[in-house]
Amino acid sequence: MGATDMTRDEQRTAITGVARRRARRRGGRRADRGHLVLVASDGAALPSAVAPAAAGDPAVRLRRECRETVRRWMVRSLPIPVSTLVRLFEDESWRAALSALVVVPVDGRGSLVTESAGLLRDVDADGGVLVVDASGAVRTLTPARLVIGHPVLLPDLERFQELAIVLEIEQPVAQLFRQTEVRPTVMSATATAIADYADGYFVELGDALDRCRAEGLTVRDGYAVCSVFERGRTLEARYWIGSGSPDLPACTGELFWVLPEGTRVRCSDVGPVAWSEGARMASVVFAGRFGAEAGSVA
Repeated sequence: MGATDMTRDEQRTAITGVARRRARRRGGRRADRGHLVLVASDGAALPSAVAPAAAGDPAVRLRRECRETVRRWMVRSLPIPVSTLVRLFEDESWRAALSALVVVPVDGRGSLVTESAGLLRDVDADGGVLVVDASGAVRTLTPARLVIGHPVLLPDLERFQELAIVLEIEQPVAQLFRQTEVRPTVMSATATAIADYADGYFVELGDALDRCRAEGLTVRDGYAVCSVFERGRTLEARYWIGSGSPDLPACTGELFWVLPEGTRVRCSDVGPVAWSEGARMASVVFAGRFGAEAGSVA
């Protein structure tokens, strides 16, 4: 019988057994959260001969920070003054993080001019933004502000995907091929949460935390959280993954969205970007639950 066919009590029993076997197997070498640690059979840490990760290099750290900042700008749909882009493009790390992303001009009312979207190629000193549009034509835009378009908002997404493949473009920040989720067309008008990703059991809470860390997700007070600025307001998606010791079993809960003061928002009032990012966050964590890939755990 597969793990997904088990009752809740049977899953808990199986998880407890796996956790105990893991604890017994911890010896000789153990992958600690975030780095490799050598341990004796009694669990005591031993001096490690593993060389420091390249991530400690200042240049590598700067490139990573630039990519993470650009990713946040995209997820939060934050308008970027072109005058700021001019300065950023003078720096190699920022230029590498921004190039080949689809940017969308913002008009004076704050609306996206999606018909002028294009793959960012360069920004000149006078504020001219060189892009390649969905048809492959090179254009120069002169907007005051633009945003890094979230894929769920790009009407020509498939054409840009095809263009990226033809031009063999590799985006340093996942955008065109980023997983997106769309709100169901039929759902309760009063619903304030969805349970599609609830009851995901983990042998250890640390397994869920590792998935969050690998995806760059923030965890706070037992929730994986994601903040998005959309339609003139900030919404935070919250997905319960559990709290307490990372070595203890955990079970996921509901996904919901809140305003900055903590008030829940009806699902029908959640914008497309906030919905997509919240559901993506939950699905990434939920995919690592006990028994999700294999029918059973030996």
